[in-house]
Amino acid sequence: GGGLLDDGRVAVWGVLGFLEGRAAGLGGARRTDGERPTLLWRPDALDAASTADDFLQADIAFHAYIAGAAGNVVLASLLDTFSARTYRARHLNAGLGLEAALVNGRAAHRRIYLAVVARDPEAARASASAHVSTVAAWLRNVVASPCTCLGVELETADPLRESRRATPIS
Repeated sequence: GGGLLDDGRVAVWGVLGFLEGRAAGLGGARRTDGERPTLLWRPDALDAASTADDFLQADIAFHAYIAGAAGNVVLASLLDTFSARTYRARHLNAGLGLEAALVNGRAAHRRIYLAVVARDPEAARASASAHVSTVAAWLRNVVASPCTCLGVELETADPLRESRRATPIS
């Protein structure tokens, strides 16, 4: 197997989209008024990000919070594992087209946030699934026509994994 750049590993993104959508839908259904200020911080951190590292750290925190809000520790654990396994591909996606990644990522996260705050589970599910599908489509294009910039092994450990584990999910 050749890292994350083979068809089998690209399929991971389909599963990730399903799980992220499920977590966002559950989070939207379960969100309380008391959680709104904490949730609001998540898209604000994405808005403040100006580097690929800052953006990805805020992205990880946002999705970890949503996964925790779903109220299912198994789902949150699976999402944490998938986050670690897809870290390098997401970092490369953000780094190669940083300006577009920031604009598109902020808008996608804002849609997820608004749906969760509105307690609209279906809109939250659809927004989260579409967000992951965008990165999956980019990766499928990379697999179809790899460029020289992808001479890296995309299945490297996530350097932020330990900091995420130190922060409670729920």
